[in-house]
Formats: sequence, C-alpha cells, structure tokens
Amino acid sequence: MDNERLRQWQDMLAKYLHVSWLAFQHEDFGDEEIEGFQDLIDEWFFQYVEMLGLPGVMNYMHLLGVGHLYHYLKTWGT
Repeated sequence: MDNERLRQWQDMLAKYLHVSWLAFQHEDFGDEEIEGFQDLIDEWFFQYVEMLGLPGVMNYMHLLGVGHLYHYLKTWGT
C-alpha cells in the first residue's frame, strides 16, 4: 500500500472513531452539535464511499450517511 493510500485509510478511520465517540457520549446534543456531528459523518461517509464504493456500505453506515440519525436527533432530540 502506498503512503497516500495509507494516509487516506488513517484519515477515514480517525473520522469514524470520532463519529463513534460522539454517538456514544452521554451528554445531550444541542442544535449546533447535531449539525457538526452530521458534517463529520458526511466527511467520513463520502471518504469511505470514495475509497470502497457503495457495495461496502452496511445498514448502520447507511443510517448515518443518508441522514436518518440526523433527522431523528433534530426531530426528537437525544
């Protein structure tokens, strides 16, 4: 694996770990935090799909990537 590809993997996985950490925190999200959370998800998801393609997207990844969790948080809160 070349250095650029390795860097892309590391960056994508770091974003995913940050998304996971935020998703499992115990504090409530405010509106700005929900927006930032979805922005981070979008960055991670687009990078993931660019690297692996849509066939690599699993159900829970789909929930994040297309905004279902965002909609839930905006509608009903945390």
